[in-house]
Amino acid sequence: MCIRDSFTFLYAGSPVIVGFTNVSEMGFREGDHLNLTVVFMVNPIAEVSWTFTSWNTNRSRDVQSYTVQNQKEFNTTIVITSLDKSDFGIFSLQLRNKIGSTRMGFKIQGNFRLFRIHSIKSNSL
Repeated sequence: MCIRDSFTFLYAGSPVIVGFTNVSEMGFREGDHLNLTVVFMVNPIAEVSWTFTSWNTNRSRDVQSYTVQNQKEFNTTIVITSLDKSDFGIFSLQLRNKIGSTRMGFKIQGNFRLFRIHSIKSNSL
């Protein structure tokens, strides 16, 4: 007779980020769709908060996001259907529970074209 014991290991600790959308090397244009998703594990449950700091200011503001639990993992997502220049900057995620916290920033930058300006010299006689 064979008896199998099974058990479930319950992790308890501060939040751990296990995956995210890589946007660091992407250049975005106005009108582009942004779907920024971060997958994390946590026990006990974490408070999820996103803030945004524009590329041309030092003020941050709260950002609306969606958080979903899928069995042992959670994910949080920011969706912007049509990017505007005012959306370029750093989106910061903070995950916090009673044991600890973690933070990660995501830089969203425009795909700017560089123009060379030529100076014109005029010679007057």
